[in-house]
Amino acid sequence: MSTKSLFVISDTHVGLGSAVFPPDFKIHLARPDEDVTANLSVGQAYLYECWEYQLDRLPKVIDVFLINGDALQGHRPPWATKMTAPNLEDQRDAALELFKPIARRARNVLVTKGTSYHSLEVGDYEYQLAKALGAKYSDHFDFKLAGKTINACHGHSAFLMYRSQFLERESHASRLAFSSEQVPLSDLIIRSHGHFFTVYTSDKVTALMTPCWQLPTEYHAVRAASYYKTQETLGSILLEVTDEEMPDGVRVIRAPFRFAPPKQWTSVLNLDK
Repeated sequence: MSTKSLFVISDTHVGLGSAVFPPDFKIHLARPDEDVTANLSVGQAYLYECWEYQLDRLPKVIDVFLINGDALQGHRPPWATKMTAPNLEDQRDAALELFKPIARRARNVLVTKGTSYHSLEVGDYEYQLAKALGAKYSDHFDFKLAGKTINACHGHSAFLMYRSQFLERESHASRLAFSSEQVPLSDLIIRSHGHFFTVYTSDKVTALMTPCWQLPTEYHAVRAASYYKTQETLGSILLEVTDEEMPDGVRVIRAPFRFAPPKQWTSVLNLDK
């Protein structure tokens, strides 16, 4: 049996004050010839600890490393004043420092384009990141692995009552598009942007939404319709793809991750005292 590995990371939003960021990284604030060490929050220190924990436990060789969009935060309101690294070159270089140890293990590196909100009209830093990693860059990819056809794009998903609804609709839509001879028939569909982890499987197709590397922000409390529904899932996805018939041909594994956030995140304010 042939087995291939596919490692997927998305929505790292490097540069945002609530997203993963390398420690002791020099950033530029006022003058381009002056740099300072980035000041990380407790949450960012936790995320980087989890990032290192993950790297230590990944396979030594990965067949495909996919960065599925929104690698960088960009610099747009309302988050422009809540940045660890406002400078876009710093965001690109910090992301490069995070991704390089994984890219070195990978036989193939793919980077999909993120949402337009996080890319700028002048200077495509996401493309520059992909080029520096030696990666292929596109708005989407259809590729073969262990005989399976995989479709990956960042997407701009929306879900109604249940998170898996979007993936079920996308799975059915893929069959309709194939019947019209518009796209190849996919065995595995990978989507991101939602910042949560969900898998939908039918007899012939597996579709998944990838988690993220950004902590919740005040958006969940003051802008989102549901505080609970929009809570992020943290981490990455490791897939084992084999030449077996679907759905057994794809095994979805949550990448190694330390789920031990600082206690103040889950503490309850006690007003009974």
